[in-house]
Amino acid sequence: MAGSLIQMPANGAADWSDFVTITQESYKEFQYIILSNTTNDSEPKIQAGSRCVVNGAMYKFEVEESITGWASIANNTQAWIKLVPAGSSITAAFTDSAPTYDADKGGYYSTNDRYVAEIFRGASSAVYGEKNIITWKPGEIATRKLRIGDWDMDATTTVNIPHNISSYKTIRKISVVIRDDSDVSYIYHANAYDHASTSTMGLTLIRISSIHGIQYVSIDRVPSGWFDNVDHDATSYNRGWVIIEYEAS
Repeated sequence: MAGSLIQMPANGAADWSDFVTITQESYKEFQYIILSNTTNDSEPKIQAGSRCVVNGAMYKFEVEESITGWASIANNTQAWIKLVPAGSSITAAFTDSAPTYDADKGGYYSTNDRYVAEIFRGASSAVYGEKNIITWKPGEIATRKLRIGDWDMDATTTVNIPHNISSYKTIRKISVVIRDDSDVSYIYHANAYDHASTSTMGLTLIRISSIHGIQYVSIDRVPSGWFDNVDHDATSYNRGWVIIEYEAS
């Protein structure tokens, strides 16, 4: 089936609906959402001035907006922030139900609710982790950042980090940042060393796999290498971050 032309109204045209249709079609993907606390684990709120088109209508948050529904999200669960329209008003809610992309509406939706951000609930209700504003469409490269969490590298060779991406086979790049116990030295690994490497630097291998149905990034550190020392043995400490680039669906 072929596409169809939307007529532009001539000067003085009576058919104002043409102009309205063109305007709506041109901005249906639009979102300008600002979240607070994106660099820490504290509760996020939608900041005043945020704007978003939801199901063809433009909404604006004049004041800071709290997000409801956190209590219904289980610990260690991938979740999302969605905007829920109700006539002329709109609210925000957390949900653990994944969205699908609606090409006609121009965004990720569940019925008429638009999904605007990802978030991960950690080991307790106080951990609002890994917040990412959704800026991609299916087939584009999406980014997800993960905290490594508690890793005593002096005692433990390997750490497994759930990445909560539906299929590890869509991952195209992984980068790792490791920090020392004093939070002074940050080391960035854009690529992993080969597992058989004799290098005395830090990481030998980064693997992506599914173990018992759970999707993991596994990181190995070199025995007697850069990180195998007392400068990297703190516990109850976030060791660093994993940044994943993957094909969105």
